[in-house]
Amino acid sequence: MRATFVLVWVFVVETALHLVNSTIAGIHEQLFATASNFTWLILTFYIPLLWVSLGLVAWQLYSRRDEQIALVRASNKHATTEMVTPCPKSYFSNGRDGGIATKRLMDLGPVFS
Repeated sequence: MRATFVLVWVFVVETALHLVNSTIAGIHEQLFATASNFTWLILTFYIPLLWVSLGLVAWQLYSRRDEQIALVRASNKHATTEMVTPCPKSYFSNGRDGGIATKRLMDLGPVFS
């Protein structure tokens, strides 16, 4: 499992280097001055979203570096084989299901906590 973390960190570092290189090249070529239509949308919305996503991935990798993967998997051992999507209470207010759907949600316990 450690190899997975190393591989993800390699991808994070490579992505950061690529974004830095592209940002420098874009500034050098004055890309915002010549951007129009779809290119402007990419520069204005997509590229900042990539930076934010990269930061969030790096933050999660760093903040969970001591967390064991087995503990994360063990939290799903109480889940039933039939997964039920949580619905607003108004869906169960008619009582036609006899409370079965809400009981199935209760059985999932640790999955939703």
